[in-house]
Amino acid sequence: MKTIVRFTFCVAIFSTLAFAADRDAGILMQADRDFAKATAAKRIEGWMSFMAPNAVLLRAEPLVGLEQISAGMAKDFNAPDFQLTWEPTKAEFVGNGPVGYTIGRYEAKSKGDDGKPHTSHGSYMTTWQKQRDGTWKVAADIGSPDPQ
Repeated sequence: MKTIVRFTFCVAIFSTLAFAADRDAGILMQADRDFAKATAAKRIEGWMSFMAPNAVLLRAEPLVGLEQISAGMAKDFNAPDFQLTWEPTKAEFVGNGPVGYTIGRYEAKSKGDDGKPHTSHGSYMTTWQKQRDGTWKVAADIGSPDPQ
């Protein structure tokens, strides 16, 4: 009987530790950094590799679903001078479910309509959702440019 109680106690402790490790906000920070690295290296392909099937990009005209996101972001990434970089500054989980978010700062470089280099900065928030395969994917993303 003591063995069963000890075993049950150990299982409960290890389950709690495993759950706590899975809730480490560093997981979301790393997912966001990996997203940035993949985007810098592979551009639209890197960007899309982190999108969840149900992803939404919140813009003036929201992009809903992988097809719209790919088409909308291709306009930016197809411009040879376009460069998007970012760094997360904070991450948290939402409730007890498989959802969390990161916030941070971004920089976007491109050529303006006048042909001159243009750089904009801003803040962003990315909502992450854990997928069935254990990976974290972008469920929603929004950026807000700094005032000019």
